[in-house]
Amino acid sequence: MFQGCDSTPEKTDVRKKVIGKYCNEEHTLILTDSNTYTNVKYLKGILTDIQYQESCSGKYQIDMKDGHWIIRFEKSPHPKSVSDCQQEYTLWTEKEGYLIGEKEVTMRDLFDNTPLTKSKCK
Repeated sequence: MFQGCDSTPEKTDVRKKVIGKYCNEEHTLILTDSNTYTNVKYLKGILTDIQYQESCSGKYQIDMKDGHWIIRFEKSPHPKSVSDCQQEYTLWTEKEGYLIGEKEVTMRDLFDNTPLTKSKCK
C-alpha cells in the first residue's frame, strides 16, 4: 500500500515483491520471508562434464536510504566460493519506480550480477 499522497511503497510491499525464487540456467537466488538468502551458481568442470556448484547464504535487509529502497546482502558466514556474496543495490527510487521491474521481477546473482527472473524458475 502507498502512504497518503506519497508514492513511496511501504517496506512490507517491497518485501512482498522481492521474496521468491529467481533463476536462469546457471544461477538460483532464493529470498525468504524470514530475511535469509541462498545464492547458487552451477558450473561445469573444465576437463569433465561433471557439474559442481558455488554457493553462499546469509541474511538480507531491505532499508530506506536517501529516499530509495535498497537491499543489503550480508556477508555469508560460510561461503562455498571465493565470493562472500556481500553486496547492496537499489530496488526502488521515487523518480524511476521499481528498478527490478513491476510485473516481471528481476534480481541479480550475487557472484557476477547476472539478471535472474522469478518467471524463469522451473
